[in-house]
Amino acid sequence: MKILGWNCRGICNTSTVRALRALVKGHCPEIIFLCETKASESRLVKIAGSLGFSEHLIVAAQGRSGGVCLFWSTDFLVDVLEFNAVTIAISIRDNVRSWTLVGFYGPPYQQKHYKAWTNLLALLESIVGPWMCFRDFNMVLEAKEKVVGRIGSASGTNYLRNLMFELGAVDLGFSGNRFTWHNKRWGNGCIRERLDRGITNILWRSEFPRANVLHLGAVNSDHCPLLIDTNPADVRCPRPFRFEAMWTGDPRCFDVIFEAWKRNFEGTDSFILFKKQFFLALDLRKWNKAVFGHVQTRIDEFTRSIELIQREEPTEENINEEAHLLDGLNTWLGRNETLWRQKSRETWLKEGDRNSRFFHISSVVRRRRNTIDAIRGDDGEWIVKVSDIREFVVDKFQDLFAVEDISCPAELENLIPSMVTEDDNLLLCQIPSPREIKNIVFGMQSLKSPGPDGLPPLFYKKYWEVVGISVIKAVRDFFISGKMLKEVNYSFIVLIPKIINPSTINHYRPISLCNTIYKVISKLLVDRLRAIIPNLVSLAQLAFIPGRWIAENQLIVQEILHSFKKRKVKGGFVAVKLDLQKAYDRVHWGFLKIVLNQFGFCPKFIGWIMECISSVSFSILVNGGITKKFRPSRGLRQSDPLSPYLFILDQEVLSRLIDREFFQGSISGVKMNVNGPAFTHVMYADDIMLFAKANSREVQILDNCLVTYYVPVSVCVKMDASIRRFWWNPESESGRFLAWKAWDDLCVPKALGGLGFRCAKKFNAILMAKLTWMLVSKRDSPCMVALRNGKKVDCWKDPWIPWIPSFIPSPKDASVIINPFMVENLINGETNTWKVGLLMDMFDQESVVAITKIILPVVPRQDKLTWVADPKGLFSVKSAMGLIQRDVWPAALDPIWHKLWKSDPRCPLCNSKLESVSHVFFQCQATKMFWFGTCWGIRAELFVVNMDVDVVKLVVDPPIPLSDPSVVQMNKNLASVQIALTLEAIWRFRNQHVHHSKIDNPNVSIKALEFRIVEHMQKLWAENSLFTPKDLKWLPPPHGIVKLNVDAAIFHSSACIAVIARNESGLIIKAWAKPFNSIDPLVAEAAAILWAIQIAKMESWNAITVESDSKVCVDFLLQDFTASRWSIAGLCDDAKALAAEFSFCSFCWIKREANMVAHTLAKLDPQFTSTAIFFPKNLPPPVEVAWFRDFSCILVVA
Repeated sequence: MKILGWNCRGICNTSTVRALRALVKGHCPEIIFLCETKASESRLVKIAGSLGFSEHLIVAAQGRSGGVCLFWSTDFLVDVLEFNAVTIAISIRDNVRSWTLVGFYGPPYQQKHYKAWTNLLALLESIVGPWMCFRDFNMVLEAKEKVVGRIGSASGTNYLRNLMFELGAVDLGFSGNRFTWHNKRWGNGCIRERLDRGITNILWRSEFPRANVLHLGAVNSDHCPLLIDTNPADVRCPRPFRFEAMWTGDPRCFDVIFEAWKRNFEGTDSFILFKKQFFLALDLRKWNKAVFGHVQTRIDEFTRSIELIQREEPTEENINEEAHLLDGLNTWLGRNETLWRQKSRETWLKEGDRNSRFFHISSVVRRRRNTIDAIRGDDGEWIVKVSDIREFVVDKFQDLFAVEDISCPAELENLIPSMVTEDDNLLLCQIPSPREIKNIVFGMQSLKSPGPDGLPPLFYKKYWEVVGISVIKAVRDFFISGKMLKEVNYSFIVLIPKIINPSTINHYRPISLCNTIYKVISKLLVDRLRAIIPNLVSLAQLAFIPGRWIAENQLIVQEILHSFKKRKVKGGFVAVKLDLQKAYDRVHWGFLKIVLNQFGFCPKFIGWIMECISSVSFSILVNGGITKKFRPSRGLRQSDPLSPYLFILDQEVLSRLIDREFFQGSISGVKMNVNGPAFTHVMYADDIMLFAKANSREVQILDNCLVTYYVPVSVCVKMDASIRRFWWNPESESGRFLAWKAWDDLCVPKALGGLGFRCAKKFNAILMAKLTWMLVSKRDSPCMVALRNGKKVDCWKDPWIPWIPSFIPSPKDASVIINPFMVENLINGETNTWKVGLLMDMFDQESVVAITKIILPVVPRQDKLTWVADPKGLFSVKSAMGLIQRDVWPAALDPIWHKLWKSDPRCPLCNSKLESVSHVFFQCQATKMFWFGTCWGIRAELFVVNMDVDVVKLVVDPPIPLSDPSVVQMNKNLASVQIALTLEAIWRFRNQHVHHSKIDNPNVSIKALEFRIVEHMQKLWAENSLFTPKDLKWLPPPHGIVKLNVDAAIFHSSACIAVIARNESGLIIKAWAKPFNSIDPLVAEAAAILWAIQIAKMESWNAITVESDSKVCVDFLLQDFTASRWSIAGLCDDAKALAAEFSFCSFCWIKREANMVAHTLAKLDPQFTSTAIFFPKNLPPPVEVAWFRDFSCILVVA
């Protein structure tokens, strides 16, 4: 039965009814409960009829609020139990069972809570038998069911939690979206909650163990519809065989096993054991169905027989028969208890406690928790079809276990000494004795989940006399031959949720279910390995090592971190917590083999280990069904007894890399006291803590160790290969493809003719650089020292010159190199200028020119690191990738990529003229409509376009005015927007026809174009309205304040900065201009601002206003940017520091039209070879003209 519940927030809208009809059609519910309908009874009766429901209960809305209703089909009998404004309760009866359904709408207002919830509690308490209550409770159970906002007031009562506690109710859980309600806001104002749910008593949960709740997408309401399926359709998929523990209580089971084990087979001992197990499973299935029978059916038969015999006369024969039946009933009740104990996986409750109901509920809850009803795919979409879920899960794990080719670095070969002695290898390679094998079997938990053979340790213990010899022979066969039968090493993977209500594949933990025989072999290897592993693994690793306690590392870490707060050490320390994602699943078999060989394990033992981990094959159990089999090429199985020890040995490589650096003195670690040991790292299995001094050298060394151990370069090569394979032939199953172009050519940036693919190796280097620098200084990436005072910058080692590729100057000859030599020695401290003579003596001419371009700060500050590839000086992956691309693919590439394949040269729209820029955009009859068809009616013939550059000129500088009167009234900005958008629309129209064979209706495209033009015009009008006419004119300062207008002009190889000082009357006090040695416009503008402040200080002006038409510089000066543009950061910092010395100093951004005097003066650069000072009487004529225009505007305004 399917039940749909929805808080529709008003059912009177046509769109809401349409959405409800789509839900009914898509999911076919037998019952619908709607709340907050806000509709009359007649309206709801009409809707029920349109949906095909003749039976209904309706509570009409009160005004424009409230309203609940229940629709149901006639396939079952219904009795009404409760019927009011917030609750509808019915009893449902069919041929099999009866139960109670309660639809509840929790009042959103606190003053109504007590009455509604009290009545609900009384109703549910009065129900005898199974019940389920669902829909909008308007209350959450715990904090994690709400995002943003508060759960409730401190004095508020959580009636839902109290009700569930009083009744012992259970939450049905859900699949799909985590929340069922949101307030339809975004950002900080967004609130999402799980207000809707289904709760049941234990009886209902037992009656419907497979019932699930699906959160559907919210449509036309802020609440998600709930779809409850009491008995989901079971998808046909093979189920694994499982030996039932209750069979051991039937003597006939022994006979089945004995007969099956007498079969004779030829082959190895392992193969013979497998064949016996295989045919035994077939025999037990048949025997269970034909002889043993279904447990509950047997219990019902005995119960009915007892009822019948008790109705008879109490004769001696009947009494004996009744006693016999009671004894049989007790036997089957005991078997039922054993059955559910095995299914529940509860091992703490011993036999004899006779609690079948507890085991049954435990099993139901566990099975429901592990069921995957829906899962979110990689694209964010929900996958709900069972077959699609199975396919998705298999694909994900095949990718996870796919091999990544690595090569062992040469340094690792000398890292691990041979530590396993010959005596150790003799101990490791001993063939296990029969007693040893038996002890292993009998030491295992009896009801541990079995593997694909379906036989738990209980089977071997109970029937050891029959099967023991075969088990011993098969186990010893492996140790003698060194080969493992693939069926023995076949495993299931079960997905255990890590969290409640998981949604993605990462929310599940893969646990391997290995065959019992394999576990015996694995445990025998572990017993041998445990004897010597304490001698191989460093003391930093305490997990799984005999004689070591994992909690010791927890105490050590706690004390070290506590000491960070107490100890005052110069430079401090750094601690890094590493948590390896999918650590076991990513272990490379080849690398592990190298590690084992380096430790000195003999080839025979290594062969055993590699056979155990490399001969494995998997099938995944999805909702109890077996998926297709696949073979991994890397990884260790979780729950395999051998896996933790192999992982620790593999991880010892990292530990020894760090120890080697410590013994060489490269890292110092952390000491708890002077005489105590130094800790560089501690490990708890796959969790790692690293410790070092907080300096770049030690952190860089730790990073190198991580890169060496965790990030093999060939992984990146493999990634590139996968992309290539997908690009050239994504549907190929064989993996073979023909590459029509070299991979390096595809990685060329699009602007240079490639496709812009990212080379994984280079991208990985960028990410590692980002990580390294974040560890060193909590910055993004090192590249260049932004020079401040030069006291900590080594001239020959540190990167400090931004205009040299290496950022380090080149010496004039080798004799001048002195280490260390700080940059501060190159600066004249008295004049705050470069010692040019010393520069000429030490560096080549190119370096000298680059150094003198560095503007020294007026106010001394500490040096800092800056990423020069980004204007703001901050590391970004995008800028780093662009930098690498420019290095690898210079602009001067072979222009062969410009050549096109031979194609029809005619216009694809009209097929009459040759295709060219002028034809496509202006002359083709199909595209002329775009110009003339809009409401502005522009004639394309008026545009003169002969070359491609003419199109750009047309957009940037449109021919205004045109002869067309509709265009005459448009200003240049609006005309540019209209022309650009029309060109874009024509290009899109053409591409739809060429690339998609799609001919759009021109009228539709023209209407869309008009809409876009209007949209952009409205934006432009809004922006233009911000600038009133006075913003375009120079305005005089208040009385007593000097206004300094500054500007910079950039020429071919030089620049000029200019300052104009004027008083409140608009008269020029002085004007200054000088050449500037940087052609960076932003740097020149910032230098002009700083120079203006320095001039004001020399002129002893106490109150000034500095105006500039560089918005970037002014914004930086007015705001405290933490991520400024590195090129002007020093200049702007100096300007702000000097501005603080004035009684009044302000910065203002103005438009170019209001800064024409300074702009005109700066444009006169060729006339200045040094600083020029002008007074009102000797101003250059162009400057005087510009000033007169400003002055005339002042007079007009006055």
